[in-house]
Amino acid sequence: MEVLRKLFLTVVAVFFMEGSASQILATLLVALAACGCLRSFNPYLADDDDVMAAGAQLGLVLASLSALCIKVNVTADDSWSEEAFDAMLVVLLVSVPMLAIIEVGLE
Repeated sequence: MEVLRKLFLTVVAVFFMEGSASQILATLLVALAACGCLRSFNPYLADDDDVMAAGAQLGLVLASLSALCIKVNVTADDSWSEEAFDAMLVVLLVSVPMLAIIEVGLE
């Protein structure tokens, strides 16, 4: 399943203009579909692993959404602070590895 997700992400990225908002949106949709598949099929033996994989995939969806917001320059149009946006992105990217460390520590 992981190989198919990576293949689709690569294929989608190739078919759109490099660095365009449509390329980011297409990868966001593929990541969202992969998240749904992970939750539907539960490919791992341990339930905790399924939840962690779906959480990591959701992190990829949110990172893609953040990339789209950066691409369309959402900080210039709204009253968003660039520092607040940067801080949210850092928290998002650090949260999945931290949850994995916590989960391993609880076992």
